[in-house]
Amino acid sequence: MADRVSRICSRFKTDRAGVSAIEYALLTGFVAVAIISGASVLGGHASSTLNNAATGFQTASTSAPGAAGAAPTQAPGASGGGGSTVATFHKP
Repeated sequence: MADRVSRICSRFKTDRAGVSAIEYALLTGFVAVAIISGASVLGGHASSTLNNAATGFQTASTSAPGAAGAAPTQAPGASGGGGSTVATFHKP
């Protein structure tokens, strides 16, 4: 019995197939951690950049000539009296 256990232990010490599998598993784990941390860092920066761009577009669209909320001006040459008045928006 002791001889059989000795042979099994000897074979286990010389078997290198499991070592490669463990190394690949550890390497895969490290790569996964690197990808996840990189994505979270870059994702935060991308979100901030896109939010800043969206705010810029909203500000530009509300303050642009002809946008909702901009004051219309009377067309040059239009009379100030009754009748129809043409409203136009002038670019600065």
